[in-house]
Parts: sequence; structure tokens; C-alpha cells
Amino acid sequence: MLCVLQCPMTEETAQRVIRALRTVAALIVCVLLLGTAGRSV
Repeated sequence: MLCVLQCPMTEETAQRVIRALRTVAALIVCVLLLGTAGRSV
């Protein structure tokens, strides 16, 4: 991760990384919500 930040990043690459991180975060949130919902039922 540090290596990625140190390397010179173009706008396009930064956008792609941010989009990927957002997608991963959304998936984690969905899994957590489904997990809590499954336990409560």
C-alpha cells in the first residue's frame, strides 16, 4: 500500500484505486448487514 502511495500516480489511476476501494467497502458493508440480519432472524 505504501509503495502504491509513493509511486507517481496519475489522475486516472487514482480514480481507479478510489473506485475499487469504494466497491470493496460497499461489499463489506453488505456482508456485515446480511450477517447481522441473518443472526437476528
